Parts: sequence; structure tokens; C-alpha cells
Amino acid sequence: MNPPGSVTYPSLFFLAMRSSMYTNKFIQRFWSKVDQKGVNDCWPWNAGITSRDYGQIHVRREAGKVINHKAHRVAYTLKKGPTNDLEVCHTCDNPPCCNPAHLFLGTHKENMDDRDKKGRQVVGQMYHSNGKAKCAKYSEETVKEIRRLYQEKTPKREISRRLGVPQTTVRHIIARRTWGKFE
Repeated sequence: MNPPGSVTYPSLFFLAMRSSMYTNKFIQRFWSKVDQKGVNDCWPWNAGITSRDYGQIHVRREAGKVINHKAHRVAYTLKKGPTNDLEVCHTCDNPPCCNPAHLFLGTHKENMDDRDKKGRQVVGQMYHSNGKAKCAKYSEETVKEIRRLYQEKTPKREISRRLGVPQTTVRHIIARRTWGKFE
């Protein structure tokens, strides 16, 4: 794992590779969506986000195919170099942050160890699924309330807003993809 705040300089090979991967127009568009505050501040992504609050940007490839890239990974690649299939971790623990000074590379295990050390793991009710013990992020009461509101014809977007639960999670609970056996 790179120490937080360490700077790595991209090689000439990487700079050539990056120029073919991201055009100047894309790079300008990318940074226009980042609120670049002070050097030590978080630089939040101000465009599309994932259900887990990570910034997300669309990249058009050949034949018009669109690929989504996580914004913090793009920021790391543009300023520090290739990620080499490692995870881009945050020292600030702020998913939309794109400040390269807050980003470092680590394996999945290192990222999870960092999460656990900082006490950011999801803690909730224990349940069993497919013979494995899991920890639920939402309580049984929240699941019941989601389903009750949906039965009353409350729109999913409103349920999400009212209960502070991502829309994707609301849809999964209603469709019983999660909490399927729970009434």
C-alpha cells in the first residue's frame, strides 16, 4: 500500500497510454465536474454517483460503447498514474472525493483492513443467507416500513427520500432480492 500523501510520477509510457485512453476534451470535462477546493480539502465529485456515493463518469469507447468509470479512479490515473488493477482507496473516507492527495492504492484486503481499523464497516442485525452469517445495514423495522409504504402506493423515490435508503436498495427490498424471506 502506498503511504497516504506519497506522490508517484507517471512514466513516459503511461503518459502515452493515458493520452490514448482519455482525450483532452474528456480530461477537461472530468475536472469541470470536480469542486477543487484547497490542497488539503476533499474535492467532491459534482455529477453522477453510484448507489454507494462514489462519483461516476461515462467514457465513450469505439463503436459508441459507453463504459462507467469511478471518478476517484480516473482522478488517481490522471494525476498519479495507472492503478494496475489495485483499488483506489481514500484517506478521507469520503467516497465522492477526487483529490489525488487523498487517494492511494491498495489491495482489496488492505482496503477492507483500513475500513475495519477506522470502524467504517456496516454494523446491523445479523441474519443468515445461503448458510452464511451476514450483517444487515437496515433494521427489520425499516424493511417493514419500505414494504408498507410501497403497499400504500408511495413512489419508490419518495420511500428512498423519506427513509434515507438508496433507491436501488428500496427496489431490491420490494422485489425481495434482499430480505426475501423476511415478511
